[in-house]
Amino acid sequence: RGVKDVPSAEGNALTLCHPWKDNGCCKAATVKDSATIMAAYGKEYHWDRCGKLSPQCETFFIQEACFYECEPNAGLWRKHDKNTFDTSDGTVVTTGNEDEHNAWQMSGMPIKASYCDAWYTACQDDKFCASDDGDFFSCAAE
Repeated sequence: RGVKDVPSAEGNALTLCHPWKDNGCCKAATVKDSATIMAAYGKEYHWDRCGKLSPQCETFFIQEACFYECEPNAGLWRKHDKNTFDTSDGTVVTTGNEDEHNAWQMSGMPIKASYCDAWYTACQDDKFCASDDGDFFSCAAE
């Protein structure tokens, strides 16, 4: 994928994820636009499955993706070691291929309440699909 081994500057080539232009783990080509970001995450992650999002709402999804892709400190909040993950039945499995599981998942990362409130306000009139008791990702499989 388009993540660097060592954070470095991308300069003005990093347009969507500009807060990381001086020091980030992402390559500009990986986060060049929202379509590229969604394609990289697979069909399960498309945030616009129930219609085009308002620009103010989509901005928050882009910021989230930029954080995952670009933030050098994101690894501090990884839920799983890159070779270990939880399964749906509660067992722990070890694998040598981090692309086969949810090594990306974060847990315990502090988020300001004001940021959450702003995201809610930005998206309150947008539509999102969900099934399986509200699981955002499960409706992609339908």
